[in-house]
Amino acid sequence: MTETEDCFNIEISLPGVKREDIFIHMHNNTLFLFVLMKKITKEKNERSRMHEFDSNTLKRHIPLPSNVDPGFMSAEYRQGILQLYIPKTTQQSTDKDMQVIVY
Repeated sequence: MTETEDCFNIEISLPGVKREDIFIHMHNNTLFLFVLMKKITKEKNERSRMHEFDSNTLKRHIPLPSNVDPGFMSAEYRQGILQLYIPKTTQQSTDKDMQVIVY
C-alpha cells in the first residue's frame, strides 16, 4: 500500500484470475478481498480424456486508517493486476458496509 497526498493505492498481482472472480467488501475500515482461483487440468491420450477442476480461495483483509472515504473507492483489474484507489477525507469514516465493483 502506498500513500499520496489525497489517497491510498493498493496494488495486488492476481495473474490468471477473471474479473468476475474478484470480490471486494469494505466493513468498519477494513477491506476484505476474496478471490476465487480456478485451475483446469486437461489430460488427453489415445484411450481417455481427463478434466480436473480445482479451485482455491485467496482471502485477505487490509485494515485502513480512519481518514478514508470508502464511498469513492474504486477498483480496476487489468493484465493480472488489481489496483485499488481509496481517497482520503478530512472527516472520520463512518462504519460503512459496502461492496466494491471491480472494473
